[in-house]
Amino acid sequence: MNSFQKNKKTKIRFSQHFLTDANVLKKISESVDSLYKDKVLEVGPGRGSVTEIILSKKPKNLTLVEKDPSLILGLKEKYPSCNIINQDILDYQVKEDVFVSSVPYSITREILLLICRSRSVRLSYLIIQKEVAQKISFENPVPISVFVRTFFEVKKIFDIKKNSFTPPPQITSSFVVLKRIKEYEENVYADYWNFLIKTMSRKNRSAEFLDEKFKGRRVSGLKGEELLKTYVDKDIHTH
Repeated sequence: MNSFQKNKKTKIRFSQHFLTDANVLKKISESVDSLYKDKVLEVGPGRGSVTEIILSKKPKNLTLVEKDPSLILGLKEKYPSCNIINQDILDYQVKEDVFVSSVPYSITREILLLICRSRSVRLSYLIIQKEVAQKISFENPVPISVFVRTFFEVKKIFDIKKNSFTPPPQITSSFVVLKRIKEYEENVYADYWNFLIKTMSRKNRSAEFLDEKFKGRRVSGLKGEELLKTYVDKDIHTH
């Protein structure tokens, strides 16, 4: 197996699509605020195109978590001032203020849940699948939208075409910004995600509430804050 074939297999294994479009990178840079005094975590820095943007914003420190071991040496040589960790982000204990990532499409939901449940992340800049960005940017009757919007204000900044990446993915992406609006308290929200999955399942979406305040209304018609209230008050009853 030659080096090209080996690198190609590695990219497929780690679902890597490197952002190489200079115009898109410029738009991202213009959308990222100063990170002065912030502890920043970048997940999946790849070859460092977004890393350069983060460093230009003068963060207090920058930690890079990269799963692909073949990229670690290059990152260490290029960014000696950064804390570089060869690890799966789902095994990493997030303690930084700002979370930045071109999210692997296969673990988008897991990343969003991780950010929401973090006690430290107050701001996040993400490149995610356009379809997911649309779901969480507006009030949609799906669990991931309700969950994310409970804890973050979500703003989709712009879409990113497939050919802005090398190699091009099969889907269009979006650049989104998440700003914390509610702290995650484990003792309050520990079962909130499971609650949403169960309550908003296809089986229950058309169910009607028996409680007086929502009587006659269907689950699919409730807004996020109403679902949160039924969870916190523990008074949801459907049939």
